Amino acid sequence: MLKFTPKRKKMFDFIAKRCDGGLPPSVREVAEEFYMTINGAYQNIQVLVDLGYLTHVPSISRGLRVKKRPKRGIPIVTLEDLNKTRS
Repeated sequence: MLKFTPKRKKMFDFIAKRCDGGLPPSVREVAEEFYMTINGAYQNIQVLVDLGYLTHVPSISRGLRVKKRPKRGIPIVTLEDLNKTRS
């Protein structure tokens, strides 16, 4: 099962920040930032792609793109929401 772990969250934030700056990181730069092998970085990036947070354009250096951003904060549940789930 694929999970959005705290380490992958940090990796996503790093990639998103670089993409927002106009120059996405290479897989090698991600590996160096997180002190892992290139293969380890690629596998974690692939999980983020599989989860739908990133797209990876093949055959292009720096081909990482942000597809969607994770939800932030704590969800607020109202009594109306609870009543709808009980119905």
